[in-house]
Amino acid sequence: MAKTQDPDHLIIEVVEIQEGLEGRMHQESLRLLDRVTVEAFRLGDIPRGIDNFYDAFGPDPMFRYTGGTVPPSILHKTIMRYNFMTWTWTSIMLTIHHGVAVLRASPPHRTCLLERLLRGLIRIISGPMRLLLSAEQKKRNEEVDMKMKQLNKDAGVEEKSKDWVYLEMLFTAQKYQGQGFGSALVKTLTTWLDLSGQTSWVHALDSNEGFYNFHGFQTMGSITIAEENPEWHEDPFTLIVMVRYPKSSEIEKV
Repeated sequence: MAKTQDPDHLIIEVVEIQEGLEGRMHQESLRLLDRVTVEAFRLGDIPRGIDNFYDAFGPDPMFRYTGGTVPPSILHKTIMRYNFMTWTWTSIMLTIHHGVAVLRASPPHRTCLLERLLRGLIRIISGPMRLLLSAEQKKRNEEVDMKMKQLNKDAGVEEKSKDWVYLEMLFTAQKYQGQGFGSALVKTLTTWLDLSGQTSWVHALDSNEGFYNFHGFQTMGSITIAEENPEWHEDPFTLIVMVRYPKSSEIEKV
């Protein structure tokens, strides 16, 4: 099984076969796939990427439930800058228009010395933020962490996922949504995963289930967040875990 992790190599492979892609494309999400250019995310894309991260996730209930705010604090934005820097060097990072739309996926690999050093630096920088968290924010974060772990266990992906590619982040700036950017990014990733025979997985809100279903992901389980929290004055929301097996191989069951 191929273990290519270099984003540049990923782009080259996909571009070579993209003209040969066939099949009926979803009218809403893939209508502009042939008009956009997917590129490897670069360090120079970080400023725009961070701004669009907050723009895209501002309405997201999970983001807000766990303490995210728009506009972000200077400290939170600084931490995100170091996160993006680390991800650029250690993850599969794809983008459209240099940060307008971004995908991040983590391949199954051992962390290198550079990544450990960068993550250690982030922990030091984020220390003051953890101290500033209210008791309610800490409670919410603990709830989400516990429920996600239970979800993975109940869905049967807890152990197997260690060998899979994890689609950790996907966003498009709000004014560019509906133009197929998210689909172009996911299609680029999944095409490469099909070629290399790799399985991928993702956590998503149930409102995005149809999008990921269309791209070949199967829903394995779900949990409800915030249903017992009287301090959350919005509707509870549902988180799902989904798995996509490479099309070139027989779909196995978890």
